[in-house]
Amino acid sequence: MNYEEAKKRVLAAQELLNEQATSRAKFESIRTLIRGINPRIDKALSASSKALTDLTKLQKGEVIELAAEHLPEDTDENKKRKKTLLLFIKFWKDLKGEVARVQTELEKGRHGQSSAQTIGRIASFAKGPLGLITLVAVGIAYLKFSEVEVIIKNRGCEPLQPIISMPVRIPGLSLPANPIPDGGQDSAFLPPVTFSVDGTRGNVVRLHAFGLKLDYELGGRDIDVVLNGESLIGKQSTADFGSQKQHELLVTCS
Repeated sequence: MNYEEAKKRVLAAQELLNEQATSRAKFESIRTLIRGINPRIDKALSASSKALTDLTKLQKGEVIELAAEHLPEDTDENKKRKKTLLLFIKFWKDLKGEVARVQTELEKGRHGQSSAQTIGRIASFAKGPLGLITLVAVGIAYLKFSEVEVIIKNRGCEPLQPIISMPVRIPGLSLPANPIPDGGQDSAFLPPVTFSVDGTRGNVVRLHAFGLKLDYELGGRDIDVVLNGESLIGKQSTADFGSQKQHELLVTCS
């Protein structure tokens, strides 16, 4: 799911959440739109679904008015129905709040905020082991929305071979599947994070991030790898792929 699709889904869900009445069918439409975008939204969806199930057992008709002020409390049944409705309305408001918060943070991330800042805000108040899982999940979701392009160009080298295997799948990471011939180019799509680069290993350049090490074999020692005008060979450096939306990686052979 890319950023634009996520934005459309969140906005569509907000419109449904802002209506004065709902139903099981409408709630399922909301869940289909936004499930999986953010773990706190998923938690709010789960709580709302359970409360809605309890309410429909007492509700007459499909339409549920999201107001309880004028409901009668003259019988035990009416008291129970009002209490259940109030609980559902609480979870409904929580869900609205989570959707609005994520929409705000996605907009901030789209307009120049760093990925770390955005992820930090979306995952705020995430505490303990479950909070850590939340933070990781939110980070992965955000990386899906904000990948950057790296244009890889071959100038004078044997065909550049793709990385044939990955230890794990990284969301937002898509590498060329075919060799890049001399004079050719292809694009890789990476998450907007900073990689540590080790260019001191002879004919191997190592990228390090997320605790993973990605080795790229150059195929010879008379090869230079230049990222955005700066050589990566013969030193240790960093590559900040979050600094701009598009980068150029030039591989040259003498």
